[in-house]
Amino acid sequence: MSLAVAVVAHPARLAAAELLAATLGAHLVVDEHQQGEWPTHARALAWAAEQDASHALVVQDDAVPVPGLLEHVAAATDAHPDGPIGLYVGRTRPRPEQVARAVAQADEVGASWLEANTLLWGVATVLPAADLLALLAWGRRCTLPYDQRIGAWYRNQQRPVRYTWPSLVDHADGPSLLAGRARTVPRVAWRTGAPASWDGPVVRIGARNVAA
Repeated sequence: MSLAVAVVAHPARLAAAELLAATLGAHLVVDEHQQGEWPTHARALAWAAEQDASHALVVQDDAVPVPGLLEHVAAATDAHPDGPIGLYVGRTRPRPEQVARAVAQADEVGASWLEANTLLWGVATVLPAADLLALLAWGRRCTLPYDQRIGAWYRNQQRPVRYTWPSLVDHADGPSLLAGRARTVPRVAWRTGAPASWDGPVVRIGARNVAA
């Protein structure tokens, strides 16, 4: 297992993004020409596809990683190498009630993972490198936001997204960069840290059953 790590940045958060990229030893991709969310993330994914790595880790500029993030990601990816992994589980949208139930159940059974049929949050995501070219080709024909676009591609393939529990990154809950759209709910992780092991149960978001 090897990682190609990219940090995706808005120019307004460049200083924070540069610090984050330096901390992670990551390639920095900045939306310098205001192309938008998907083109900027697509550039990061295209860069990762060209690297000699088994997986791509794409981190947004407002992510707050736990100490030793890359070591934890390596262990998580070793445990689940064939599918996408989200490193963040948020308290608010989307699916807040379903996520709250899943979190409570995860704590009850000592789960290492949550799972959903799509990508719910794009703060920090690990993708198998073998998926990237097909994902990018499909993504050019889609108009959904970045995280939903990634999620739709995997959902179409019936490949669920796993989420590390607890989260390996939090959100720096600053003001929205979208003009005229004030933040109305906090964007924070339910809990950050690392599980005792990565071979614990999997709790499905929106379901009441637990996978081994």
